[in-house]
Amino acid sequence: MPGKYSFSLGLFDGIDSAIIAIDSAGIVINLNRFAASFLNLARGDEFSQAVHPDSQQQLTIALQQPGKLHQIQFKLQQGSSYGQLKCLPEDQNQAFPENAENNQPRILLIQDISEQVALASQLHQGVQPNRKFIHDISNALTTTLGYTELIAMMLEEGDVLAGERLVAIQRYQGEVYSGLQRATKLIKDQKASRMAAADDIKSDARAPKRIMVVDDEASITEFLTELLQGHNYLVSAFTSAIEALEHYKNHQSKIDLVIVDHLMPELSGIALATALLAVNKELPIVLCGLESSTEPGTGSQIISPPLNGAGEIKYFINKPLDINELVKLVRSIVDSG
Repeated sequence: MPGKYSFSLGLFDGIDSAIIAIDSAGIVINLNRFAASFLNLARGDEFSQAVHPDSQQQLTIALQQPGKLHQIQFKLQQGSSYGQLKCLPEDQNQAFPENAENNQPRILLIQDISEQVALASQLHQGVQPNRKFIHDISNALTTTLGYTELIAMMLEEGDVLAGERLVAIQRYQGEVYSGLQRATKLIKDQKASRMAAADDIKSDARAPKRIMVVDDEASITEFLTELLQGHNYLVSAFTSAIEALEHYKNHQSKIDLVIVDHLMPELSGIALATALLAVNKELPIVLCGLESSTEPGTGSQIISPPLNGAGEIKYFINKPLDINELVKLVRSIVDSG
């Protein structure tokens, strides 16, 4: 197989997107380093084996619609991941040299969007009623409707309401009233809970805090901006670490906290933090990523070091992000005063 397709995707080993070449049978004939690690694939593997059963049909559609983006769920050893897949049109395949004798491979571009999907799910769940409330209100109303139907059936029979029939209807009426009371209380409690959460936001409105978010993934900055603004924080978001640094130098008095991604192309999270703390050593910085992790392709470890006396990074949060954990951390930092 490699002998037939001699072109190389090694030039693309440094990018954080998967590039995969497959033949007409769907066999992987070449791939870059990120693709091998993200999808656990190698040359000679069938590409579809990495795709989750729920997305097999979507993969077929994606291969039939070159140039269009499709969200695909991929299988992992534990759990799954999500990618945005595009099959390049044939005219764009020319950008990838090959010598495959009239059997040009199809080139697939895949962007890892697992974190974006996870954040979207968390944001969506955050505005949904909790399961216990739905379960309890459903039980209360189902029971109430049942007794209401019994009363209606007994009234339709047209008999004189006396004796056991009258006693039964009176009991059923009591059950209906009790069920409606339970449902009303559940709704009031749910409303009170939401009002309390809104009051927490309103209490912050007296002096809204300003947060700067820096992540090279635009979708992540958009999610975090929406999340933090929902908690009444003022947010400045940047996908460029260099632009973020320049902004901070010009507006440092208006920024209370900086949230920084660990791995970014222009400046790493620690490099940006070093520069920020050189301007203001008291600046609180949250580094998103493991406190001790390995830089891809180097084998060296990134550990939070003393930053030449300029200050230090005191706050860390693991990725993929848990938005509840992040909000709790942010509140503990900027709302403690």
